[in-house]
Amino acid sequence: MRVSKFIKLTEIYKKDSIARFSNTASTDDSSEYCLREVMVNPNYISMFWECAYFKDQLIEENKWPEGLDSRQNFTKLQIDSNGNSTKSTFYVVGPIELITKKLAQGD
Repeated sequence: MRVSKFIKLTEIYKKDSIARFSNTASTDDSSEYCLREVMVNPNYISMFWECAYFKDQLIEENKWPEGLDSRQNFTKLQIDSNGNSTKSTFYVVGPIELITKKLAQGD
């Protein structure tokens, strides 16, 4: 059995979307975006693409996480869960070229 390398990426997510999964999340109604490091197994990524519309949404809402500005690009990843039909998608910080290089390092 081959053990793959995990790669570290920075996820951007809406604070209110995590609240329903965590009893430690804030209970306010804000739609602030937050950053967190995530470890990703590149073997389970089925698709990824640059997400200009997500950047446009952040600009329109003017709710950038601390440390990011309007020059930043984002990539959306689709993860397949261990061969079953469940798929998850999430956004990571970085242009598709950078994410492609990081994913290739995980091979």
